[in-house]
Amino acid sequence: MKYLKKLPDSVREAPGLEWKVLRKLPLTVLLGTVFPLVMSLANRLLPLEGAASQIAKHVKRVDIIAIATNRYPGYSRCNQQLSAR
Repeated sequence: MKYLKKLPDSVREAPGLEWKVLRKLPLTVLLGTVFPLVMSLANRLLPLEGAASQIAKHVKRVDIIAIATNRYPGYSRCNQQLSAR
């Protein structure tokens, strides 16, 4: 386990950015999960105009977008916070 030993000349720093990101992570995951679900439900509940095939295609497209954005809900938000520093 020589890889887990403290490196020579290493300096301990006070916790900083990682704690800020970790504190915001539960809210980010929650919002990242709820928003696509609400988007998909609103798409199904709101009346749409057009032919049945067009409505079905639109509903399917919104569902695919909701699934794609829900794959990694907190990833983009954490990246934005880290790149803002």
